[in-house]
Amino acid sequence: MTTWVIWKSRCSSAFQNIYLNPARIAYSIDFSVFRLCASLSSSQTTVPITLQASFWIPPCQNVCKINVDVSFRNQTSPIGIGCIIRNSDGKFLYAGTVSGHASSVEEAESEGVLFAIQKGVELHLKAVVIETDNKGVADYLQNQPSNLSWSTHAILDQAVSIASFFDVIMYSFYSRACNTSAHMLAAAADLNSTATFSFFAPPRS
Repeated sequence: MTTWVIWKSRCSSAFQNIYLNPARIAYSIDFSVFRLCASLSSSQTTVPITLQASFWIPPCQNVCKINVDVSFRNQTSPIGIGCIIRNSDGKFLYAGTVSGHASSVEEAESEGVLFAIQKGVELHLKAVVIETDNKGVADYLQNQPSNLSWSTHAILDQAVSIASFFDVIMYSFYSRACNTSAHMLAAAADLNSTATFSFFAPPRS
């Protein structure tokens, strides 16, 4: 499967003069593996992605990417959550903020993932990639060993349960450097904890 995707990308470069970013090729491999798994199972497929980058990378065709980030100061202050959803063409679909409370950074990041999944379900998305910059949270969602509190487990288990409404759900750990937009939204929600914002069109420049 991997060899076929690489060969196809080399043909596109050689015969059609189309350059494909290596990171996007890696996502194509992941998605091809998903389709193979999905053809062998009638249940929802969860695909772990461990690719790290310092810039935003479009997901595979027909997949939407949800970037989520949180702003956490301390246990007594409200947290800010921001998420932004784009499709495989980079088209803006949604951005939103919400505030809440958490007792730790990991718990806050888990609340962010829960919020992102809830928004994806509300928008009736079918195939999504959830990107978080918390390694422990990403590991847990990818069924990898992690050292999280019981309260964080409870939040993530709720998120996974809601994610069953998707046909495809993929989780990815990423660098915050490629998630500036979600980070800015989270910071804004942290500063204005009394309001919740939703955007279905990007702001005018």
